[in-house]
Amino acid sequence: MPPRSTQQSPAVVRRKSAPEHTADLLREQITAGELEPGTRIGVEKLSQSIGVSANTLREALQLLEHERLVNQELNRGIFVARITEAGIRDLYTMRRLLELGTLRDAQTVPPEALSAMRAAVALGDQAITEQDWSASSRATTDFHSALILIGRSERATVTMKQLMAELRLTISSVREAMQLRSQFQEDRRAILARVEQGHFEAAAGLLADYLDKGEHAMVDWHRQLSGNAS
Repeated sequence: MPPRSTQQSPAVVRRKSAPEHTADLLREQITAGELEPGTRIGVEKLSQSIGVSANTLREALQLLEHERLVNQELNRGIFVARITEAGIRDLYTMRRLLELGTLRDAQTVPPEALSAMRAAVALGDQAITEQDWSASSRATTDFHSALILIGRSERATVTMKQLMAELRLTISSVREAMQLRSQFQEDRRAILARVEQGHFEAAAGLLADYLDKGEHAMVDWHRQLSGNAS
């Protein structure tokens, strides 16, 4: 018998299904604010406008419901999820568990994580200069998605993708009240500097303060738009 090859087979790249592609499209529309919270999604009309079957769209919406981006209400239909104060606080609770845990367990930083964090900070600088709300939102979520790559965990990365989609939806829901705050950008820059130096516990301390400020600001903006500001 010929000797068995020790060379590994090339990794098989799984191609996305039609519902997954459709979910990607809708996720971007929702998190970019094109479909606002509370908007009713008409399956037949939307499926025609984006060129997919109604069944494909329904499967895509099931994926987004799992991600908490849409809600199906009995006898009423499917709606873009509404943001609540409790939902904001729960989102930040989960972020603390995942992001702070990643930094506190870190020993080294994968090059791709560091590169992505630097790119997100650069995008944030550009967004502040140009007062570009959409780019600012993307820079924020890109930075924290890159931070999670430090943990080298596929499950954490998948979970973070869902959390960042929820964060972008939250940001879009308070867009009228929020301001592009350079302080948050400077906080991210400081966190990046500590990560570059390998000072992960110090980075976690800065991140903890940053998340506290972010939660407070999001809740405050949400209350302003809900008419509940004290």
